[in-house]
Amino acid sequence: MWLSRVYDRYVQLLYKYGMTVCPDSHIVLRAIQQLVIGMRNQTKLFVAGPALRFCLFKRFRDLLFNYIFDDPFAQEIAHNQVVDTNQQMSQQQREASFLKLYCAFSYQEVASIMSIDLESVYELVMQAIEISRKRKQDQIAKVYEVH
Repeated sequence: MWLSRVYDRYVQLLYKYGMTVCPDSHIVLRAIQQLVIGMRNQTKLFVAGPALRFCLFKRFRDLLFNYIFDDPFAQEIAHNQVVDTNQQMSQQQREASFLKLYCAFSYQEVASIMSIDLESVYELVMQAIEISRKRKQDQIAKVYEVH
């Protein structure tokens, strides 16, 4: 019962997060499935209460990267997505900004989830915001150029 409530509450957010890390929906869905199976079999790994969301994201990221590093095809997809030329944002910038701005994790939680230092998180989020701001300004300039 608790597992279905947790699943219903977080599955869409986990899927969106997974797609920022790895653009292959099959790998993301496989990691979500493995996360749910792990939750059912090892309930002690998942802390109830406010820390549950953090535990879910941390475990999900670990599972997702295990799938990516175990599958050569997934490694190639992930490697090609490190810098998206359309967006000019690295995978780490997208991931850090998603966790901080969309999921509202603290900077410390983002650092822990991503297994990087706190200063790097500050830098990644700042860079992502600057890229987004520049992209938005470019879009506005194009609208005015047309008219």
